[in-house]
Amino acid sequence: MAAMGTKKGKKEKPFFVCRECGYKTVKWLGRCPECGEWESLEEHQPVSPGKALLKGVAEPVPLHLAPDGDEERVSTGIEELDRVLGEG
Repeated sequence: MAAMGTKKGKKEKPFFVCRECGYKTVKWLGRCPECGEWESLEEHQPVSPGKALLKGVAEPVPLHLAPDGDEERVSTGIEELDRVLGEG
């Protein structure tokens, strides 16, 4: 049983943003209290921190299309480590 106060299994609630002025609220309202526009609040789903981190991740590339590794190699001074890492 999960301890009280933990977020395990807790589903994050959607929020609403006014498309006219950007006002945010957790409840849908027919009229934006900030700018007064009617029917301007749009529902948005919260993004979990794990998903937000993945936005900048590059897509995998087939090996035959990958860069060939012409970079200058730097030796660590540890012969065995350099060998394992591809000679520095």
